Amino acid sequence: RLELWALPFFALFVTASYYYGYGPWGYPVFEKICVARLLSEALSLLGLGLLFADRRTGSLIAFIFGTLIHPLMGGWCLAVWLFFRFPGSRLPVLIVSLLCALFVFVGKGDFAPYDSVWAGWLGAPGRLLPTKADVLRLLLKFGLLVFVWWNMKDLKLKRLSLALLCVGMIAFYFAFIASATNFILLVKLQTWRYEWILSVMGPVLFVLLFSQWLAARPV
Repeated sequence: RLELWALPFFALFVTASYYYGYGPWGYPVFEKICVARLLSEALSLLGLGLLFADRRTGSLIAFIFGTLIHPLMGGWCLAVWLFFRFPGSRLPVLIVSLLCALFVFVGKGDFAPYDSVWAGWLGAPGRLLPTKADVLRLLLKFGLLVFVWWNMKDLKLKRLSLALLCVGMIAFYFAFIASATNFILLVKLQTWRYEWILSVMGPVLFVLLFSQWLAARPV
């Protein structure tokens, strides 16, 4: 049965240890130090919960405040909200995002490769390049969301899964372009921070999918 094949995949996801992940047998959503990222994440989760409940205006307000507190953490939720509320916006935004990487060829100011100050902070050239572990981890996270999106019967949750996937594609496209070209603007945006949303929402949606399967089983 299809759902039984999903269980070991989910177990691998939960027990994997990585940044913004779960650690061995743990689920640390928040960091252990007091920074602005914490409140931004909390408001983002509130907004996602309100989006579940069809409180679209309330979710947008929560996302806006989360973005104002820490745009690198909460800002991505505004894109999730846009793709969820207006599915027709996905393709234009994806195309524009793909073209944004071309600005690195301008080669001036924020469109230039990072300077010696940033190079000293980041360390040796190539430090931002994704490792095999990074790629495998992201494939696992995106794979879980694709699995949920493909099998989810609830149209609202299916649309939310697709919105999360599309925003993730943009975020990590930017992250990999920044790594490959030392694109200072994309390096500053730290788009890899979107991973925290994948870490939280993937398992939540999977549990909802599994509960859907259980509810559909004959008594």
